Amino acid sequence: MIRRPPRSTLSSSSAASDVYKRQVSTQSTGLHSSDMSSVTEILNGLKSQITPAMVKKTKTVFVFDIGGKVFTLDLKNGAGKLEEGKPKKADCTLIMTEAVFMELFTGKMNPQTGFMQGKYKIKGNLMASQKLAALMKGK
Repeated sequence: MIRRPPRSTLSSSSAASDVYKRQVSTQSTGLHSSDMSSVTEILNGLKSQITPAMVKKTKTVFVFDIGGKVFTLDLKNGAGKLEEGKPKKADCTLIMTEAVFMELFTGKMNPQTGFMQGKYKIKGNLMASQKLAALMKGK
């Protein structure tokens, strides 16, 4: 006969429940002003990290489509820049919700795992997206 521990002693922070909580917390139904202000803070932080050396090393134009708002991170031309709007030509476009963007750039989500789970999409040069790891926290 197999004896099971009483329910009260089972850990509520099991790996399965943590995964479920993470999945539920990443769902977003639309633009929220508090999320977009956090996205703006992250983007401003990215802007401050752009250096001529990074542009020389990266040589890529990224586009972030975050919940319908488009931002361009140009790490290919000049000294590099981050601005709202689409460029004439992008090397790599990342399409995601604001919640996923925040998780990626705060280090809460592994970029490869998030992509494989379908949390965001990449158009263009898939390998170029790996160059963003230098800008993501915890990477």
